[in-house]
Amino acid sequence: MSFWLLAFCFIALFLLPLAIGLFGTLLPALNYLPSLGHNELSTTAFSTLFNHPTTFSATWLTLRVGWISTFISLCLALFLFACFYLRPSWRWINAALSPVLATPHAALAVGLSFVIAPSGWLLRLTSPALTGFDYPPNWQTTQDPWGVSLILLMVLKETPFLLLMLLSAAKSVPIKQTITLAQSMGYHSSIAWLKLVLPQLLPPLRLPICAVLAWSLSAVDVSVILGPSTPPTLSVLVYSWFNDADIALRLQGAAGAIWLLGLNLASIAVLFVLPRIAWPWLQGWLVNGQRRGLLSHINKLGTAVAVSYLILIISSLFVLAIWSITKQWRFPDPLPSQWRLRYWQQTLDQFSPTLINSLSLALLSAAIALLLSVVILELETRQAQIAKHRANPLRYVALFYLPLLIPDIAYLFGIQVSLVFTGLDGQYLPLLWGHLMFVLPYCFLSLAPYYRRFDSRYWHQAMLLSGSPWRSFFQIKLMMLLPALFSSLALGFTVSMTLYLPTLFIGGGRFPTLATELVALVAGADRRLIAVYALLLQGLPLLMFVAALALPRIIFRHRKGMRI
Repeated sequence: MSFWLLAFCFIALFLLPLAIGLFGTLLPALNYLPSLGHNELSTTAFSTLFNHPTTFSATWLTLRVGWISTFISLCLALFLFACFYLRPSWRWINAALSPVLATPHAALAVGLSFVIAPSGWLLRLTSPALTGFDYPPNWQTTQDPWGVSLILLMVLKETPFLLLMLLSAAKSVPIKQTITLAQSMGYHSSIAWLKLVLPQLLPPLRLPICAVLAWSLSAVDVSVILGPSTPPTLSVLVYSWFNDADIALRLQGAAGAIWLLGLNLASIAVLFVLPRIAWPWLQGWLVNGQRRGLLSHINKLGTAVAVSYLILIISSLFVLAIWSITKQWRFPDPLPSQWRLRYWQQTLDQFSPTLINSLSLALLSAAIALLLSVVILELETRQAQIAKHRANPLRYVALFYLPLLIPDIAYLFGIQVSLVFTGLDGQYLPLLWGHLMFVLPYCFLSLAPYYRRFDSRYWHQAMLLSGSPWRSFFQIKLMMLLPALFSSLALGFTVSMTLYLPTLFIGGGRFPTLATELVALVAGADRRLIAVYALLLQGLPLLMFVAALALPRIIFRHRKGMRI
């Protein structure tokens, strides 16, 4: 079997469920669902959707939240990267990326709500001395109708991801030499970043920005926790129709899912068209020779912005730890008056199946995704060596990113219908496959830059000494890539731990995980129990990232000159 055919089989393995899911959602959206007695194609479901009183208000809210959060996240990532990348303090920011990336969206959303709520820790620390409040004020700081708290959460979570993608893109751009050359010609460093460095960094960021925008437009779990409810975001509205007791609303939900898919695709198209529209306007500014401007003084705010960002992240996670061991905490006391571990004991006694489901799905899907990523990348390397100067036939690996660019609710319902039809719904292997669809792109995305930059001369030298391609591959190449492999595994583990909709739709509700249980508890459970589940959901990925950083150092501790 050729390299090309084998790679095509891998891709088809993961694109087939996506195609089946989209088709299985499109048919009910066109009013065709024989199990409910609808046997003729029509646009009735779309007419019902657009006549619903909250559809367009939810659509506008979704577009506003998605675009604003993506724009702020990109600007903040570019600003922090420009301020700190060439400074010694960058290593501290770089070290903080992994813990923040390891924090699941739902856990951070719960912690943020505990900080900024009217009875949250922020007002507890400032009341009554600064605010005069002896009781929580009647403010709507979470689930506000404008979606500000949801935007804040998305910015906090997606900025580190874009920073990581910037760091990967920067490895192919001579940033230091470019800044030095621009400064020798009288340009301020901030102007040099904007005019010379930024145009080189943005093209590799197109796919990550599209993924961030797609997630911001279609997120369900964090929208349930922090998003408004009157109206909710479009994804939450569609999800409520799928879960409604009136099964006839499944058709309306399918139409809403296709509508959300159209919004996502249109938004991504606009994202690709915007640079072409803006280029004629920006081209004159780029070459006008202006060496200083108002932006020359903005980098002084970098430290304040970075510190404020880290304080908000740390406080969101620290308040979870406080609530998890609280017995009594009255407003406006800054700390609890009584402490108790009862909720930890109660949860640890009862959540064993949930923990087993979460860990098994995360470990298996991450391990399989890492293995497939290595196989595809190695095939790409071998084929590039054979083809040499010809075009790489494995460029279509970008298709692996499709699950990140399409709203999961747009095809999960179709997958669920297909599984019910085949009798495979609610089984473990289809659920593992569903997790793998989302984990594989992230593993591939994180591993590919390191794998492609590997110096093949090490492998060829090992071949001369050993004569065995397998020994050279396992003992030299994989060992030198071990830190990247462990990091990719930890990222895949984290992605699987956070999956909410795939677990519910494909698992049929029979495999509770920490993510699904946490979102269910947010609806009305005790804050202390919510905090315990949020800490567990946050702690396991963090431990995985710590292990990914520590294991290579332990393995290479006796190897001279190995710097990890």
